[in-house]
Amino acid sequence: MHKEFANIYDVFMESVNYEDWYKYLRKYIKKAGTVLDLGCGTGEFLVRFSKDGFSSIGVDISEVMLEIAGDKTKESKDVELYQGDIRNFRAEKPVDYVVCNFDTVNYFDKFGDLEDFLLCSYENLKENGILIFDVVTEEIFEEMFENGVFLDEKENYLTIWRYNKEGENYIINIKLFIREKENLFRNYEEVHVKTIFDLEEIANKALETGFDIVDIKNDEEFGENRFFFILKK
Repeated sequence: MHKEFANIYDVFMESVNYEDWYKYLRKYIKKAGTVLDLGCGTGEFLVRFSKDGFSSIGVDISEVMLEIAGDKTKESKDVELYQGDIRNFRAEKPVDYVVCNFDTVNYFDKFGDLEDFLLCSYENLKENGILIFDVVTEEIFEEMFENGVFLDEKENYLTIWRYNKEGENYIINIKLFIREKENLFRNYEEVHVKTIFDLEEIANKALETGFDIVDIKNDEEFGENRFFFILKK
């Protein structure tokens, strides 16, 4: 994430229902323990896990994201933050749960990166530990984009997305206009690249890594073309 984008990430994500997403995670994360949140962003789930009595470790590649997460979690108990690469981060001790949310793995450039992520997660987990992550499929672009454009307008911002496809990658150009005063907007521009991975190939690699597959499922609440992998070591 670019530095400027990290600063307005929470505005960009304000339409996300964190509470329902968190409840979904808790269907599989029932017993209190230690949670490793890979790609933790600004720490929304770290705060929630801490309130529910979990120890939490947040990892993100963005220093600015972690600064914001630090502000949000400063009153929370048992929260640690680290800047690092989610493909190779190693916790000091094995954890009970690993989570990676909001199709973060679709930002990997190639399948080898996803393989590294799976191995990293496996090695960070205790025996019988749970990994939960989600991926989007190619159809999400038809779901979200009408005539190649996604438009989202709220009281305090307007965002316009356009995309084009290059091989297995989708290049997404994002323009975001943040209202600062009544008639004054600040403009941010981002280019994101998403890679679409085959679900069966992910499942096979998870098994090869050593995981058992608890479930692979989608939930219409989070989009028909978003699939959650729930894996057990």
